[in-house]
Amino acid sequence: MFSRYFWIPNTNHKILRNFQQKSRAYIWRRNFVNLPTTNAQRQTIYALSTPPGKGGVAIVRVSGPEALTVWKRMVRSHHPTKPIRDPTPWRMQRCRIVNPKDGSLIDDGLAVYFKGWNVYIFEPVSSIPNPVYSIAPYSYTTRPTIELHIHSGRALISALLSALSSLPNLRPAEPGEFTRQAFLGGRLDLTQVEGLHDLIEADTEVQRVWALGSAGVSFQRFYSALVCLNFAFS
Repeated sequence: MFSRYFWIPNTNHKILRNFQQKSRAYIWRRNFVNLPTTNAQRQTIYALSTPPGKGGVAIVRVSGPEALTVWKRMVRSHHPTKPIRDPTPWRMQRCRIVNPKDGSLIDDGLAVYFKGWNVYIFEPVSSIPNPVYSIAPYSYTTRPTIELHIHSGRALISALLSALSSLPNLRPAEPGEFTRQAFLGGRLDLTQVEGLHDLIEADTEVQRVWALGSAGVSFQRFYSALVCLNFAFS
């Protein structure tokens, strides 16, 4: 078990995990559930998520409350005579991607939808008398997200980004803003964000392995345990 300053071997990991979950759930409820959103947070952002230029596939990500609106305005069935259905989360669908202004075809590609937050409940604990409501993200950014997969060509990418810019309440994402949403939403902590940056920037095998450890589960669990214990002793 953890003491205040060091790790003691032969820990009861099940007790530690339960303590971490309940403490983290309380922290999330206190810090995130009732936190008011700003205008910038309510806006839906979009950006090209793959390197620009000519290639096989380009992925454009749309994240925010208007993601489903983008789906309804721009995604059409691959069969012209059949209407497009509401998206099934986490299932890739072949589709036609059209311009929302005039319905003209942009490209024949794929689309996938990721759900945002989902609410679940932890049982009450002795130190927290009220039921603990926590939230679990089902997308990378913790917000409703769609990804549009098209052929990677400069004209195609430009046409799709231009079509997205014509929709209200959408704006281009700033560099790193998808990861910023994931951090603010609780999907990633600061150590994982830094590890992800190091992983992307890694040029050698040693750098890759080191960055993967920083962004991985083991380091995050160690840091999370320290946070929980600091919260318990504060």
